[in-house]
Amino acid sequence: AVIDYTCGDRWMEAARDGAAAILFVGAPDSDQTAYTTHDAHHLNASFDLPRFYVDRDVAAAHGLLEGASIRLFSRMGFQRLQGRNLFVMIPGADPGMDGSSNLVALACAYDTFGPLPFATRNPDRAANVAALIEAAAAFRHDPPPRALLIAFFDNEAQAQAGQFQFH
Repeated sequence: AVIDYTCGDRWMEAARDGAAAILFVGAPDSDQTAYTTHDAHHLNASFDLPRFYVDRDVAAAHGLLEGASIRLFSRMGFQRLQGRNLFVMIPGADPGMDGSSNLVALACAYDTFGPLPFATRNPDRAANVAALIEAAAAFRHDPPPRALLIAFFDNEAQAQAGQFQFH
Protein backbone atom coordinates (compact mmCIF):
# COMPACT_ATOMS: atom_id res chain seq x y z
CA ALA A 1 0.00 0.00 0.00
CA VAL A 2 1.25 3.51 -0.85
CA ILE A 3 0.15 5.97 1.84
CA ASP A 4 0.92 9.60 2.67
CA TYR A 5 3.20 9.79 5.70
CA THR A 6 0.94 12.34 7.38
CA CYS A 7 -1.99 9.87 7.39
CA GLY A 8 -1.89 9.48 11.17
CA ASP A 9 -2.82 5.96 12.22
CA ARG A 10 -4.89 5.27 9.08
CA TRP A 11 -1.98 3.24 7.69
CA MET A 12 -3.09 0.44 10.02
CA GLU A 13 -6.26 0.05 7.92
CA ALA A 14 -4.10 -1.09 5.01
CA ALA A 15 -2.38 -3.54 7.33
CA ARG A 16 -5.75 -4.91 8.50
CA ASP A 17 -6.83 -5.22 4.85
CA GLY A 18 -3.88 -7.51 4.13
CA ALA A 19 -1.23 -5.19 2.68
CA ALA A 20 2.07 -7.02 2.18
CA ALA A 21 4.02 -3.82 2.95
CA ILE A 22 3.48 -0.11 3.55
CA LEU A 23 5.29 2.54 1.51
CA PHE A 24 4.97 5.91 3.21
CA VAL A 25 5.27 8.88 0.87
CA GLY A 26 6.68 11.93 2.61
CA ALA A 27 7.48 15.52 1.93
CA PRO A 28 9.90 16.55 -0.81
CA ASP A 29 13.50 15.74 0.08
CA SER A 30 14.13 19.41 0.82
CA ASP A 31 11.38 19.64 3.48
CA GLN A 32 12.13 17.38 6.43
CA THR A 33 10.47 19.81 8.86
CA ALA A 34 7.05 18.29 8.08
CA TYR A 35 7.67 15.51 10.59
CA THR A 36 7.33 16.78 14.11
CA THR A 37 5.51 13.81 15.64
CA HIS A 38 5.71 10.16 14.84
CA ASP A 39 3.49 8.63 17.49
CA ALA A 40 0.92 7.47 14.93
CA HIS A 41 3.61 5.40 13.19
CA HIS A 42 4.83 3.61 16.31
CA LEU A 43 3.24 0.60 17.95
CA ASN A 44 3.97 -0.78 21.40
CA ALA A 45 3.76 -4.30 20.03
CA SER A 46 5.64 -6.45 17.59
CA PHE A 47 4.20 -5.96 14.11
CA ASP A 48 5.98 -7.83 11.34
CA LEU A 49 4.84 -5.73 8.39
CA PRO A 50 7.61 -4.14 6.33
CA ARG A 51 7.29 -0.36 6.25
CA PHE A 52 9.30 1.81 3.89
CA TYR A 53 9.63 5.53 3.32
CA VAL A 54 10.19 7.44 0.11
CA ASP A 55 10.37 11.21 -0.47
CA ARG A 56 7.50 12.69 -2.47
CA ASP A 57 9.89 13.73 -5.26
CA VAL A 58 11.02 10.13 -5.74
CA ALA A 59 7.44 8.80 -5.55
CA ALA A 60 6.33 11.27 -8.23
CA ALA A 61 9.27 10.38 -10.49
CA HIS A 62 8.22 6.70 -10.38
CA GLY A 63 4.49 7.34 -10.86
CA LEU A 64 3.51 6.23 -7.37
CA LEU A 65 1.29 9.25 -6.83
CA GLU A 66 -0.74 8.24 -9.90
CA GLY A 67 -1.14 4.60 -8.82
CA ALA A 68 1.77 2.95 -10.62
CA SER A 69 2.74 -0.52 -9.44
CA ILE A 70 6.21 -1.25 -8.18
CA ARG A 71 7.98 -4.19 -6.63
CA LEU A 72 10.00 -3.56 -3.48
CA PHE A 73 12.95 -5.66 -2.44
CA SER A 74 14.44 -5.54 1.01
CA ARG A 75 17.38 -7.38 2.52
CA MET A 76 16.15 -6.70 6.01
CA GLY A 77 14.38 -9.47 7.81
CA PHE A 78 12.50 -9.67 11.06
CA GLN A 79 13.96 -11.56 13.98
CA ARG A 80 12.48 -12.11 17.39
CA LEU A 81 15.20 -11.21 19.84
CA GLN A 82 15.37 -10.97 23.58
CA GLY A 83 16.22 -7.61 25.07
CA ARG A 84 18.96 -7.22 27.65
CA ASN A 85 18.99 -4.90 30.60
CA LEU A 86 22.45 -3.90 31.82
CA PHE A 87 23.27 -3.25 35.47
CA VAL A 88 26.28 -1.81 37.26
CA MET A 89 26.50 -2.12 41.03
CA ILE A 90 28.89 0.16 42.90
CA PRO A 91 29.29 -0.69 46.60
CA GLY A 92 28.81 2.19 48.98
CA ALA A 93 31.74 3.67 50.88
CA ASP A 94 29.89 3.51 54.24
CA PRO A 95 29.57 -0.11 55.44
CA GLY A 96 26.68 0.94 57.68
CA MET A 97 24.65 1.84 54.59
CA ASP A 98 24.68 -1.66 53.08
CA GLY A 99 21.45 -3.36 52.12
CA SER A 100 18.75 -2.84 49.57
CA SER A 101 16.86 -0.34 51.75
CA ASN A 102 19.81 2.04 51.38
CA LEU A 103 20.34 1.46 47.66
CA VAL A 104 20.26 4.43 45.30
CA ALA A 105 19.33 3.67 41.69
CA LEU A 106 20.02 5.69 38.56
CA ALA A 107 18.43 4.45 35.34
CA CYS A 108 17.80 5.25 31.70
CA ALA A 109 16.69 3.55 28.51
CA TYR A 110 19.54 2.74 26.15
CA ASP A 111 17.60 1.83 23.02
CA THR A 112 15.83 4.19 20.70
CA PHE A 113 13.39 3.91 17.87
CA GLY A 114 11.90 5.94 15.10
CA PRO A 115 9.85 5.51 11.98
CA LEU A 116 12.44 7.23 9.80
CA PRO A 117 16.25 7.19 9.98
CA PHE A 118 16.43 11.00 10.05
CA ALA A 119 13.72 11.30 12.68
CA THR A 120 14.72 8.94 15.47
CA ARG A 121 12.77 9.76 18.58
CA ASN A 122 14.37 11.09 21.71
CA PRO A 123 18.00 11.69 20.74
CA ASP A 124 18.49 12.76 24.35
CA ARG A 125 18.63 9.07 25.29
CA ALA A 126 22.18 8.89 24.00
CA ALA A 127 23.06 11.78 26.30
CA ASN A 128 21.41 10.00 29.24
CA VAL A 129 23.42 6.85 28.59
CA ALA A 130 26.64 8.84 28.26
CA ALA A 131 25.88 10.69 31.52
CA LEU A 132 25.31 7.45 33.44
CA ILE A 133 28.48 5.89 32.03
CA GLU A 134 30.42 8.95 33.18
CA ALA A 135 28.71 8.79 36.59
CA ALA A 136 29.67 5.12 36.92
CA ALA A 137 33.29 5.92 36.09
CA ALA A 138 33.38 8.76 38.62
CA PHE A 139 31.66 6.77 41.40
CA ARG A 140 33.95 3.80 40.80
CA HIS A 141 36.88 5.93 41.98
CA ASP A 142 34.93 7.92 44.57
CA PRO A 143 31.92 5.85 45.74
CA PRO A 144 28.99 7.51 47.48
CA PRO A 145 28.10 6.46 51.05
CA ARG A 146 25.19 4.28 49.85
CA ALA A 147 25.42 1.47 47.31
CA LEU A 148 24.57 2.63 43.82
CA LEU A 149 22.76 0.65 41.14
CA ILE A 150 23.05 2.03 37.61
CA ALA A 151 20.52 0.44 35.25
CA PHE A 152 20.33 0.65 31.47
CA PHE A 153 16.96 -0.62 30.25
CA ASP A 154 16.31 -2.18 26.86
CA ASN A 155 13.05 -2.49 24.91
CA GLU A 156 11.75 0.99 25.64
CA ALA A 157 10.01 0.82 22.27
CA GLN A 158 8.17 -2.34 23.33
CA ALA A 159 5.96 -0.83 26.02
CA GLN A 160 8.95 -0.26 28.34
CA ALA A 161 9.46 -4.02 28.65
CA GLY A 162 12.92 -3.64 30.21
CA GLN A 163 11.64 -1.51 33.08
CA PHE A 164 8.63 -3.82 33.49
CA GLN A 165 10.89 -6.87 33.90
CA PHE A 166 12.97 -5.04 36.50
CA HIS A 167 10.01 -3.99 38.63
